[in-house]
Amino acid sequence: MVNENKKHIVVFLYYSLKDPLCEGLMLSYLKALKDDNTIFHLITYEQKKFAVSIDEMLVLKEQLFHDHHIQWYPRQFTSGRFFLLKKGLSAFQGIRLVIKINRKQQLNLICGMATLAGTFAFIASRLLRVPYCQFTYEPHSLIMMQSGRMNASSLRYKIARFFEKKIGLQSEYVACTTKHMVNDLKAMGAKGKLIRIPTSVDEELNKFDESARNKIRLELGLTKEPLIIYPGKFGGMYRQKATIELLTAWSRLFPEGHVLIITDYDMREIKNWLIECNADKTRFHLKSTIPFHMIPQYVSAADIGLIAYENFESRKYCSPVKTGEFLMCGVPILVQVGTSEDDEIVLKNRVGAVLTSFDTEGLTACHETMKNLLSEDKTQLRQRCRETAISYRGKKCSSTDERHFRSVLKSILANHNPKSSFRIFSLNSTGTVFETINALPLIYPLPSMVNSDLNINVKISPAIA
Repeated sequence: MVNENKKHIVVFLYYSLKDPLCEGLMLSYLKALKDDNTIFHLITYEQKKFAVSIDEMLVLKEQLFHDHHIQWYPRQFTSGRFFLLKKGLSAFQGIRLVIKINRKQQLNLICGMATLAGTFAFIASRLLRVPYCQFTYEPHSLIMMQSGRMNASSLRYKIARFFEKKIGLQSEYVACTTKHMVNDLKAMGAKGKLIRIPTSVDEELNKFDESARNKIRLELGLTKEPLIIYPGKFGGMYRQKATIELLTAWSRLFPEGHVLIITDYDMREIKNWLIECNADKTRFHLKSTIPFHMIPQYVSAADIGLIAYENFESRKYCSPVKTGEFLMCGVPILVQVGTSEDDEIVLKNRVGAVLTSFDTEGLTACHETMKNLLSEDKTQLRQRCRETAISYRGKKCSSTDERHFRSVLKSILANHNPKSSFRIFSLNSTGTVFETINALPLIYPLPSMVNSDLNINVKISPAIA
């Protein structure tokens, strides 16, 4: 039965709830957009590496709905062999779920984030004749192809590019992460409203923490030594051995400096690269992935943060989350020219150094800039970095188009009257349990369905044509 007094929005993600790209990005967006007259229906695909127990899942579902008006629908993530077949099944199940939600609560808007989820959500929006909004729109297939993760002649790439074009040019609302993406979509004749929203971070969660800085630096055996931090990935969109080579070169330019690497990548491989680079391992500190809420603490311990995208042209469309996290905690960044709008912001606001090339030569060229940043009054530097972050990447005080997007969202909800939905029979899939707990739909996989394949956790974000 449709509740006439509430507006309903589906938000479709192909991430786990505890994945930083959900927990630190989209989920925080939804919490900030909380409205007593709006219910968000959040669909996620849960990976084993971010798994929570059934009991935890029930608690999270109740908290999300009670505190933020978010109904959560966890689904099973699949990957590995027979990739296209598995993704096709995921698409069928996800689209069927959206149709089921629409039957009960006629939807006002469907949103997707990233290419794969965006494809599922876009198809559902066309079937149901509901307006569609794409978040974090980037040319992901181009990024994957240019970084060597996809073959341009493969069926997987062609399908991804086809839907990326459809989404970018035909969606009613497209939220792009950079001005470069907005300009290119305009030039290509996009029909919808284009909104620039760089990947934002929460100002309240990401703050400089003096006590955490002192504690962590004490654990690392540091006092006044400069520390560069790289809390990121290796491979795919991100550099691998080249990151270690650059950090080794940095440690030589700053003989007293130390390096902190936080990653879920194979530590044995990283240690091998350190040996091959002749790095002083006593000044390299390696740590496996940390809980999301501890990221600001470790960033606070550093004096400069590294952004390490691969050298592909389409990185200008990307919007690294780490940029916002570093700057919000008062830490300047080291980034290669042509990455997002970061290089322009860094130079304009003096909140970091820009590499002309991701190697020793590029590092040497900006050595003096880094040296000046490291010797600058810390209080002044942190304040400048944070002020830049709030205006460039902040969620609440942004000078970007995010506030405009909020008004657009309210306009959609005020003016859109749900149309009759496209009818389709809903079939239960084998191994999936459907329950109702306190009137909240719960969907989760039975233990026998748990996929044994290892999943690659990369940033997936939509496309241009």
